[in-house]
Amino acid sequence: MLRLAFDLDGVVCDIEKAMMKVAKEKYGVNIIQNEIRTFDFCKPTGLTKEQVEDIVTICIVNYKLPKPNRGAISFLKKYYQETGKQLLFITSRYNNKAATDGTSNWLHWWLRPTPWECSFCNGGTKSDRLIEKEVDIFIEDRVKNAEELADRERCVWLMDKPWNQHCREDQYIVRVYDWEEVEILWNAVKRVYRAEARGLE
Repeated sequence: MLRLAFDLDGVVCDIEKAMMKVAKEKYGVNIIQNEIRTFDFCKPTGLTKEQVEDIVTICIVNYKLPKPNRGAISFLKKYYQETGKQLLFITSRYNNKAATDGTSNWLHWWLRPTPWECSFCNGGTKSDRLIEKEVDIFIEDRVKNAEELADRERCVWLMDKPWNQHCREDQYIVRVYDWEEVEILWNAVKRVYRAEARGLE
């Protein structure tokens, strides 16, 4: 069976809403989610890099603050039940104690008892890690990661966000709008995979 892997922030975890809440409460900055049209949170908000890092850290450490995106948890649990494959998350979060503890707590809180593994890329590239893990399809929201993986002929389902509207779409990058659409695509992929497997028998 094909192997899926998942980005965390913006895909499984709705960290944007948590960040907006913290930005308003701590720094008095009102942010409208649909106006964030760049992956760089500083540009549209006027916040400094240090302030954004502080907001992100607060959201990760206070793991009950960010909620999952609608439909994400039910899909993840169903995927595990169908495939028996441990859930694999590849995140740009940094591999320090605050981030790893907060991430682990968040995943445990929402997914227990489903088994999972999380790989931290420290803000860097994900493609080497994904290929090493033999991932067939990655669900991502960042253009740089999606296009880099597609250049290496791996499939990306790009979760639609205001900041990724300029991403190319081709045979390797398919835009999805929510987790219901992810499930529809996954069911279609399974049918094709099973048909091909029967043809080889």
